[in-house]
Amino acid sequence: MDAIASALSLKENLISYTDLKEEELFVIFPEGASLDAVESLRKCDIELRSYDWSEKIDPDILRRSSIIVLDTASEDQLPSYIFDEMKKNRDVLLIDHHQNNTLKAKVFNYYWDPTLASISELIVQLFDREIQVPLAKMLFLGILTDSSRFLRASSLTFNSASKLAKIVEYENVRKCLVKTAEDRSLRLARLKAMQRTIIEEIEDRLITVTYVSSYESDVADFLLKAGSDVSVVFSPKKDQTRVVVKFREGADDVLRKKVLGPLRDLMKAEEAGHKDIVIFVFKKPLTKGVIQKYISEFRKAMKNRE
Repeated sequence: MDAIASALSLKENLISYTDLKEEELFVIFPEGASLDAVESLRKCDIELRSYDWSEKIDPDILRRSSIIVLDTASEDQLPSYIFDEMKKNRDVLLIDHHQNNTLKAKVFNYYWDPTLASISELIVQLFDREIQVPLAKMLFLGILTDSSRFLRASSLTFNSASKLAKIVEYENVRKCLVKTAEDRSLRLARLKAMQRTIIEEIEDRLITVTYVSSYESDVADFLLKAGSDVSVVFSPKKDQTRVVVKFREGADDVLRKKVLGPLRDLMKAEEAGHKDIVIFVFKKPLTKGVIQKYISEFRKAMKNRE
């Protein structure tokens, strides 16, 4: 939601404040729009299909263009033809807020601020005149989604929300957020994860480690709610293996190093995330047996760092 809101709003901003015409600006969402994002916008009386965007762009047009990449932390989030062009195009600007960003080392220009809860709140600050109501709703949804309804927020988050609240009613926008029902497969993933969970204790902090084939982010949240200080969830996919690490609010840097250090040594993978969330992406699927071996090695490495 944050990426959609910030990209479409930045386009409107550029049209308003520069000599650029609408037909000269292209908005690309390589992974499309999630069903939840489309439904949230629909509930706010916004039809995403009424805006000019696509999932692909002609490589020839891309080569002749200046490129702005928003809300993207690693190359895994981009099609290879876009990433390859970014590496050699000097007219590229990356704007991101993820705590662990590996993409900024591979582009010529970037603005990176991990204190931001969302990119939407930054885009709000670019508008000198009143924001159109549909865009204000989008940006509000982007802020609410990425800040987990202000659980992760800075003074800029609240400042931007305050500006938007003068244009649209906060409560009306909040009601647009989609509440996903907990289906049987999600509950089953949680139960399987609990069955496989290993608990480690480091200086009175509880670290839970497990693996599931799906819903890894939700399972990590579930383990935190159950009492973990840190949850580590391995998840094999068709062509990759993801490891989601989530920290309870207030986790110090010492604990982060003791958990993330061994994982970095072990996985040697791309990583991205916010302050309290880190995601490792290992570019090949691992079998159940190999994952169990990795978990065992990870536990030993954590203990050796005590």
